[in-house]
Amino acid sequence: MGLYQLGLNVFPVPYGKKGGYPWGMMQYTRLLAEDIYPLFRDNCNLAVMTGRTSGNLFVIDCETKAAFNAHELLLRKAGIPIWGVRSMGLREGGHFYLRCADGEIENVKPGQRKDVEIRGNRNYVLAPPSLHPRTRRLYQWHIREIAAPPVITLEQVKWLELKLVSGRCEEHVPQPFSQLATSTRDFLAAGAPEGERNNRLFIAACDLAGNDYDLHAAMQLLMPVARSCGLLEREIRDSVVSAYSKPRTSAKPTTASQKQPSAWERAVAWANNQTWKGKSGQTDRAVFLACCERAKTANEHGVYRASSREIAEIARIRHATAQLSLKRLETARFLIFAGKDGGSQAHLYRFGAETIQTKLVRNRTTIITTGLSNSGTDSHQIRLTDASEALGKTAYNLYLCMLQFPEFLRHRDLVLASGLSKTQVSNGLKKLVAYGLVRKVGRTYQVIPHTDEQLEDQVARPAGTLGKGEARRQKHQRERAAVAGARLYKARFGKAYQPSSSGFLVSRD
Repeated sequence: MGLYQLGLNVFPVPYGKKGGYPWGMMQYTRLLAEDIYPLFRDNCNLAVMTGRTSGNLFVIDCETKAAFNAHELLLRKAGIPIWGVRSMGLREGGHFYLRCADGEIENVKPGQRKDVEIRGNRNYVLAPPSLHPRTRRLYQWHIREIAAPPVITLEQVKWLELKLVSGRCEEHVPQPFSQLATSTRDFLAAGAPEGERNNRLFIAACDLAGNDYDLHAAMQLLMPVARSCGLLEREIRDSVVSAYSKPRTSAKPTTASQKQPSAWERAVAWANNQTWKGKSGQTDRAVFLACCERAKTANEHGVYRASSREIAEIARIRHATAQLSLKRLETARFLIFAGKDGGSQAHLYRFGAETIQTKLVRNRTTIITTGLSNSGTDSHQIRLTDASEALGKTAYNLYLCMLQFPEFLRHRDLVLASGLSKTQVSNGLKKLVAYGLVRKVGRTYQVIPHTDEQLEDQVARPAGTLGKGEARRQKHQRERAAVAGARLYKARFGKAYQPSSSGFLVSRD
């Protein structure tokens, strides 16, 4: 319980062994505090999970006494307090516990370095008073100079040459309009003065055509900008149509990697291009885009883990709603069920063939509800919040779309720009006007930008959704922990047990 209270992710292992109980779910969750004593009763070994569920814990696993002593000396020279364990094996090695302030540490596997492993990502080590499988001696604490494992930076332990875990990082998200020439981006951002505007418009349209933006998308992007420069709608249309009358090449050279978008990028583009019909359309869109977020971790076969609770948290919907939406997407063959994760039993998916077309066509300018974007500006890549839950997905998408166009827009402009129906735009505008996020001037509308904090105060608080996202996350966390505890208890004692007040919950995840 002491290690658990320090924020470490602990679970039982058969006494005198290094494995034997199902531990896969422990890679994603921690046990409930009230389940610790029932699960650890009677003799058992104590395992500590490394990685993000233990606060980015990583362990320097030294196989020999010489390696252990050498790393203790290096830690002391770096001024890092010692949190060490003697494993009591034949070669008298041990472990040093550390937490990384920079993120989750990538594993260094056996054989990559002499007599040393690094256990960082979804791995575990045995801790005192576990019984060593070979020597039958108990693991012992070497030194614990402070109350909890020391928190360090990569710079402090640079001799280890550690790397952070990739896959969940946002740097894989493409930069908006990064494939366009600087002059095109400048025109989209600020227009052009009289005397240059016609030529700049034509050049920008040619660049968009050369980067696979279709004519409709180019009109959506260029029309508001060119109108703000003083050009007439007829002039703008003629210029853009002329640019698209011949094959064009990109004004900016592209690399091979840029020409080969990943599956999740193509799926995002497909989702933006899709018309999501019916009452559940916007929910299914949000769930599919949440799957795109999870697909950044896909393996070489395009398969990725997407539990319904993870999807519910990203899409800001109820767990049961996420399950129903995933089933609809499976039925439509937009998602292909690819089995279950061996550890957590969460569902695995890959994208349907229709959703990952080989050519990435950019023909929507809306910001995607998960925070991914294939257009727009960096400042508008906003993830769903408690305020978005109050507004609803349609109105929130419309708001994010309008942030790209600070000038006054007509109803029909918004229909074109957002990809929403006339009715959806009308209903969304009513809600946005009511919350003070949009103002109506005659027959036009202008967005009033708000920070996330302002949105929470002005929208979420009066609507009663403030804190709902965090409450949902905590609820799902408890459910995952309860399921993990139930599996471990049954593996240990051969029967079901409900030590917690809420009981162990049975779920597809």
